Amino acid sequence: VIIMSSFSISMNKIVVAVKALLFCSLAFSAVQVYNFSQRGEDESRESRRSLSIDHGNGTCTWTPAVDLDNSTDPYGTLIAAYPSSGMRFVWQQVEGITGIAVQDDFFAISKDATKFGIVKTQYPHIEGIWSYGNNMDQVILLVRNFRWAFPSYHTLLSEINYAHTWEQAYNYLDNIFTQRPAFGEWVKFRDYLFDHEVKLWKWMIDFHMEGGTKYWEDLDFERNGQFPFS
Repeated sequence: VIIMSSFSISMNKIVVAVKALLFCSLAFSAVQVYNFSQRGEDESRESRRSLSIDHGNGTCTWTPAVDLDNSTDPYGTLIAAYPSSGMRFVWQQVEGITGIAVQDDFFAISKDATKFGIVKTQYPHIEGIWSYGNNMDQVILLVRNFRWAFPSYHTLLSEINYAHTWEQAYNYLDNIFTQRPAFGEWVKFRDYLFDHEVKLWKWMIDFHMEGGTKYWEDLDFERNGQFPFS
């Protein structure tokens, strides 16, 4: 399920392209998502995430997706989802259709960094942070059945060795989509966190569909989700 939650009625070509992509992405099961484990040892992920310029007669030029020029005053689009809800598929297709690089809410964060254009996040879940300030004009919320998102989330966590920070997680990035956890690990995770995570899945929908409904107190440092910052 794909839900558009817009904070402005103005639209531009980027938004139209993204909406067209997301309509097509309903055919998720018919598309094979690239498996990073298939790449060569000397080949970076960035080199595989590329686009082609068709010159006709069967010839083309491969070019990577590029960051959006902030001087164009882009209509900010935030792609949000509970973990393991199809985010990777969507941002790969967004880049393929628009030629615009999708920014990560965690990656390249610094005091001087500004996030705009198209950004992906899992906020307010603990797997995402509010690093884009007020630069987003609309939200595309991806909703996957919790029956499938929850076990997929555990599989991803096991592949990154249950990392607690994004720095730790990046050390195991090449493991994703290559391993399966032991059944006993899944049972422990399911029994311990099912009630908690299904509430977070529900509250995430409420947060983005109700204009930022909070399910935590500002001083609750143990809540799932990080305090917004820009």
